[in-house]
Amino acid sequence: MTATTVAAFSASLDATVMKKVLPIVKKLCGRSNNPITQNILLSAGAGVLNLTVTDLDVAFTGPVGTSRGDGSVLITPEWLTGALTLEVEGQKAIVKGANNSRELKCADPEEYPLTFPKTEFDYWCTLCDAEKFLGAVRGTVAHCALEKGRYALNGVLFELEASKLGFCGTDGRRLAYRRIDALGRAEKGFKADFKERGTTKYQVIVPSKVLNLLPQFSKLAEGELGMAINENRISFSRGHYMLRSLLVEGQFPDWRHVIPKDLDNPVIFEREAAIAAFTEARKYTSIETQAVRLEFGVNNRPRPDDPVTTKGLIWRTMSPAHGQACGELQLQTVPPPVAIGFDPSYLLAGLEDFEGRYVALELKDKETGAILHDGHKEDAFFLCMPIDI
Repeated sequence: MTATTVAAFSASLDATVMKKVLPIVKKLCGRSNNPITQNILLSAGAGVLNLTVTDLDVAFTGPVGTSRGDGSVLITPEWLTGALTLEVEGQKAIVKGANNSRELKCADPEEYPLTFPKTEFDYWCTLCDAEKFLGAVRGTVAHCALEKGRYALNGVLFELEASKLGFCGTDGRRLAYRRIDALGRAEKGFKADFKERGTTKYQVIVPSKVLNLLPQFSKLAEGELGMAINENRISFSRGHYMLRSLLVEGQFPDWRHVIPKDLDNPVIFEREAAIAAFTEARKYTSIETQAVRLEFGVNNRPRPDDPVTTKGLIWRTMSPAHGQACGELQLQTVPPPVAIGFDPSYLLAGLEDFEGRYVALELKDKETGAILHDGHKEDAFFLCMPIDI
């Protein structure tokens, strides 16, 4: 279709689908400096109305209703809230809701960027456990860097093997790792390629902004969640919906090099009790003193009238703005005496990634990072670096 072609079609929008799609649209629409991307592209054909939106880095497309006739139109998303029907002729659109009708002058759809070019992907596979995959994404993307200048850390490292998928997210001060048996049916020589390469992993950095859209995207349809990757793009598909993104350029740090190997002081405690203790400790920190002092296996008392304890962890915080506080957390195992400082917000973020009753904290000294896990460290752990106290 060219700018001079008169397209005429009508469409009915599925209100249930639109309610699920609009949160994705709002997160993508208008993030680019290109004014045309403040619109969404609605395309009618073969009885289906498809919606496409992009910020030039991430793109989404999928069916949102039925149509009669063929053509395309650009509309700003605010006009689709509550919309039920659409009538288009050329660059004029009439949008009707339950109690209103709007006539809009629309931009030329030919100006909309090509968001889903025909691209050959090196690897394509279905994920045999979509929920486990989404859980691993949630457990790592929350720990990626937020600073825009740290490009390689603005996403999660995906490590693909023949039957495993590893995830690593870090901001340089904390690190989360997950590994799952996620790769199901594979196409295009996926497993054959890894057989030739032996244990070599295929690594890509997936931007946080597309991963943060996956929970909402996965609700649009049932069935298998597909993933395809090439040297600069990643694509997710479920049902007739597709979410595609450019990959992050740059070199992800050798994260295995920073994982301490000689942690010999495991501390086991109840996860919910630790969350309550560190939540209380965080109340007494400030920007100047974002630290909680953890004292393990020492004969200290939170208050002068408390009994001496050697079975617990004593936490202490102090800040000019809030004063000081301390408390005790009962331990299942007690390490040799040691005192280490951590950011309580990081400890809480790591604890909330797990679900079991007990967690283990492996530590050594105030110079070495500590590892938090639920007993299956080979598949999931959280690394937190200590801070000066």
